Amino acid sequence: MTKRLLAYGGTGYDERARVGSWAVATGALGSREGLGEGESFGLGISGAEPHLIFRALQNVESRGGYPFTLLFDPGRETWLSFGWNAPALLSALRSESTLLVRPDTPDIDVGRLNAKVMVYTHDPTQFHVLLAGSVVLEALLVVKPADAGFAGRPTPEDVARVLAFDPRTSGSPCCCFTGMGWLIGGGRAVADGLVRG
Repeated sequence: MTKRLLAYGGTGYDERARVGSWAVATGALGSREGLGEGESFGLGISGAEPHLIFRALQNVESRGGYPFTLLFDPGRETWLSFGWNAPALLSALRSESTLLVRPDTPDIDVGRLNAKVMVYTHDPTQFHVLLAGSVVLEALLVVKPADAGFAGRPTPEDVARVLAFDPRTSGSPCCCFTGMGWLIGGGRAVADGLVRG
């Protein structure tokens, strides 16, 4: 599948770029929910295709900032090379791309993206168990960081280490790393609109 992209907000309350088809709730794209404590990130499932979710307040000097939402699906080959690890993909985008600051020109070479801090985890953590269990739930599961094995709100790097996965050598199924989608720092309404499309 070719890459898909949806960028919204950051400079106002409007769509900035769209590549491909997206079934997401427009209200969730511009929501400030969960952004008071910092960035929000996760992995959504739109149809059968995963996508990175990244949210942050941008241009804070202008009216307290505008919520910025980026949904990005780099295609199956890139997901495989990252072991379905959305926060590792986010870290690579930060270092190899201007996509998070200038999404209006979404010319990105996904072949240049490299997963850098991959420490393969072979024993399941509480976070893996929650993700795998979410596959059988009809409703979204909302938990506190401690319930997922984190001392506080985790950073993308924290979650990237926990989700480090090599699909070629791991004995764990992919659902232990994707579940039915997940979101750090967003709340139920945002997750309803962005995680399960």
